[in-house]
Amino acid sequence: MTVVKLPIEIWKEILEWLYVDGEIPSRDHALVSRDWKQMLLSLPTLWRKVEINLASRDPLQVIQDRLERRLHHAKEATLDVSLITTWLNIRSEESCHIDLLKKLARLGPVERWHSLSISGYQRYSGVPLDEVFVGSFTSIQALSIHGFDYSSTVPGPYSGLFNAVVRSKPRLKHLALDVNCVPFEIQPLLRLQSITTIFGTIASLKTISYDTFPNLCKITINGSDGAPNDQQVSHNPLPATVTIRKFRPEVARNMEAHNISTLFIDQYYGWEGFGTSLELPNLHTLRIRPCAPQLLQVFKAPKVQVLDLSKVDKQTADLSRGQLEKIRQKNKTSTSSLFQENRHLLTIYPTSLVIHFEEITDSVLVIMLEAWPQLKHLTVVLSENSYCFGMVSKHLLDATSPLCPRLENLMMEVWWHRNGQNWQGWRVMAKKMMNSRLNGPLESIVWKNSWFEVDSIIRGLCC
Repeated sequence: MTVVKLPIEIWKEILEWLYVDGEIPSRDHALVSRDWKQMLLSLPTLWRKVEINLASRDPLQVIQDRLERRLHHAKEATLDVSLITTWLNIRSEESCHIDLLKKLARLGPVERWHSLSISGYQRYSGVPLDEVFVGSFTSIQALSIHGFDYSSTVPGPYSGLFNAVVRSKPRLKHLALDVNCVPFEIQPLLRLQSITTIFGTIASLKTISYDTFPNLCKITINGSDGAPNDQQVSHNPLPATVTIRKFRPEVARNMEAHNISTLFIDQYYGWEGFGTSLELPNLHTLRIRPCAPQLLQVFKAPKVQVLDLSKVDKQTADLSRGQLEKIRQKNKTSTSSLFQENRHLLTIYPTSLVIHFEEITDSVLVIMLEAWPQLKHLTVVLSENSYCFGMVSKHLLDATSPLCPRLENLMMEVWWHRNGQNWQGWRVMAKKMMNSRLNGPLESIVWKNSWFEVDSIIRGLCC
């Protein structure tokens, strides 16, 4: 049976997963074959994203035609609407704005809006939007506002639209506030008990009391490069799942973090030599990106079970071998110090570890694994620039005093193809490791690459 003959329900699941970020089907996919094109056009949910960019350089007729096609393919599906008015507002004629917005209101009425995203709050000029979009916004579940010159007291150009949304009393679940302060028109939305996830800048979240949302389970705090006094979060109990971008000591200083069970750190600054620690008594899962084992001393989290240090800085791939070696030696000094001389500062002892073997040496990884004999699940990510893994594999093969004696599963994420010489070498090593640990708990050794090629050694099957 060819893939084209797969049931449409399965194709729908596959394609919705493929376009998970709201992107629409690409022209390349439509050109695969006539059947592919018809299949893409037959799935309305793939065309639900509707974007009107009032600063676009495209001719007005092109934008209108694109909008009509998108709404035609979407049929009766709910819509994800995005209105963009960036700082570079090229299209100055108000009639252009009105024509586009009225066409959207006619072909995609507000009763079908599933989400609304507004960018460039300060630049729109034209007819009041509540006179264009008439109806009830009860279907909206997500509201996103992005911009920089917001005012919490002065009515803005989107005031009418915000007021119309508030009057509709939607069961809003997701709220994103990438702004300096919360527009006063949406303040009533901050009392909706249906909200489950919030994304916001530190400045916008200072005015929000999380106790207002009994169903709140996830929050993303977007830090900035501003002055330290602007980095402190409001003293509110945070929910179970928290993501912090641009994590700085000032952010941690005032955090009420006792409820957090899952914490994701994406980018961090200013922690060298800083004495602040963060108490996380109920933390179960911690992810720090880019990989920074030396940062673990900041977190007082004795209940952590899952630790993810799997991603390196994007700039690392562009470094020369000499520059990368300097980073490795710096990390070697700080990490070795933490895991040996200053181990009393370490309170995290995970049972599952994911680590990117890029900016650390194999000797450092050995030191870390020796400090964590309780590890049961280990995933090591190897890239083309990864340091030699020989010392680690040698210790893992030791039958009398093996590294990670309680290890049950070892996963290797590699960069080479399955047919390569490296792959065959790792398979031989994996068999030796399994045989040397026959009296231990090791159950499987799996390695895979970015081409979805997978191989494995399973106890009792391949040895």
